[in-house]
Amino acid sequence: MNRNQRVAWTIILLIALSRVAAASVIVSPSSAQLKPGAQLQFSTTGAANDVVIWGLMGAGCSGISCGEITADGLYTAPAIAPSPSTVTVTATSLSDLSQAGTATVTIGSPTSVAVFVSPSSVTLSVKGQQQFAASVTGSSNTGVRWSVSGTGCVAGSCGSISPTGLYTAPPTVPTPALATVTATSLADPTKSNSASVLIQLASAVSVSVVPATAQVFPGG
Repeated sequence: MNRNQRVAWTIILLIALSRVAAASVIVSPSSAQLKPGAQLQFSTTGAANDVVIWGLMGAGCSGISCGEITADGLYTAPAIAPSPSTVTVTATSLSDLSQAGTATVTIGSPTSVAVFVSPSSVTLSVKGQQQFAASVTGSSNTGVRWSVSGTGCVAGSCGSISPTGLYTAPPTVPTPALATVTATSLADPTKSNSASVLIQLASAVSVSVVPATAQVFPGG
């Protein structure tokens, strides 16, 4: 094979490769998780003229039970999650029906964020401390913001609480002698839970000796 033939074959190969590359369809995002009824915009690259035919399919659904997708790639999840809950979004090149790309969507049941605080109530003396704990369900973000309030106190007179939930009672007893410790979800600030703290004066320490009297005999 002479030099001119090698150049010709190289050009042919490059053209063929460019056509294959142009015909491949890539769907973005390639995977997602949605709540029932939620929407997601899909897009494609690689299709000639950027024109594709969108489609939906799934082992646990057919037709509209898989959701809906517009000609522009806007997907709307079904109102009821299928079982299995995975829906496949397909994009087929209009110029070459043998070229297609896919993406997967997992449809999850709607979840509500909930916050739980423990212990739910405690009694402390002035300046006493109590470690509170908060758990959050319904979100991968389990962080909370701690705060203290009370009808008979404001700001520091209700006590203080650290970012980790360590509460310190105030130096004086408020009136009424109750403080409320609240944990608010960072994922959903509309969700919170509280614990009550009864604050009282430190009890006087008393010592008793038993028996109160005794008689001891020599050598006894």
